[in-house]
Amino acid sequence: MTLRNKTVEVPSYDQLLNPTLEALHGLGSSASIDEIVGKVIENLSLPKEVVEQPHGRGNETELEYRLSWARTYLKKIRTYRQLGQRSLVALR
Repeated sequence: MTLRNKTVEVPSYDQLLNPTLEALHGLGSSASIDEIVGKVIENLSLPKEVVEQPHGRGNETELEYRLSWARTYLKKIRTYRQLGQRSLVALR
């Protein structure tokens, strides 16, 4: 996808690690996944083309998919824990 001759790419999961943590802390260290996604979009000022890029066949966007991988890696290093299926809390 191009925007004024510039390629618009979704950040990789590793580029989303810090923005995910910053979003979680900015939301009071406890938030739903949807709130975190919204805050990352806001904090990074991501354009609509990036936010709405679909991932595969499902109804998930590429950004949501990569943010889920970022959360997985952050969870493995015990940065946060999942409170339920759709909510998280920061541990640090």
